[in-house]
Amino acid sequence: MAKIIGVSGAHGTGKTTVLNAIEQTEIGNVTIDAFSVSRHVQNDYGVPLAEIVANPVEVPAFQDKIVQTMVDRVGSLRKWYKSQDAFMFVDRSPVDTYAYAKIWLQGNQGYADWLTQYETKCANALRAYDLIILVPPREFEFVAESKRASKETQIAHHNECVEFLNTHGINVYTVESLD
Repeated sequence: MAKIIGVSGAHGTGKTTVLNAIEQTEIGNVTIDAFSVSRHVQNDYGVPLAEIVANPVEVPAFQDKIVQTMVDRVGSLRKWYKSQDAFMFVDRSPVDTYAYAKIWLQGNQGYADWLTQYETKCANALRAYDLIILVPPREFEFVAESKRASKETQIAHHNECVEFLNTHGINVYTVESLD
């Protein structure tokens, strides 16, 4: 049966670098699912991410749609590869969506109940993954780009991910180096 492995971390931490390195290895039947659920949902939404983040009332529906799409995608991958002894690596996992939602809604007390429910939804969704590879913020010079999280957001995202994964006992491997 296929193993589903989510590669998680903030924008700009090196997830694509890790996925590219895995694709170049010869560890057996490896498939990289390059489909970006977050970008797909954002494109369907038709609203720039900055506008969603700036308007907290938009965040719950947007994040719910992302995690549901992730669940559907993982279910499809399991079905497509059910008879294969394969490793399926996917870009991001529900731990990312939870971490970003918590950061974006920080200080907005009106969303505490939703965040609690969303945490449970994301924890349940993560049970479909066999492993999460967490890519922490890089130790080398940060290069800001328009679609990348700031260094501060990278650190906050990583800390939220670590806390979430530890709290829910999710199987995780943290990348020590991109070398």
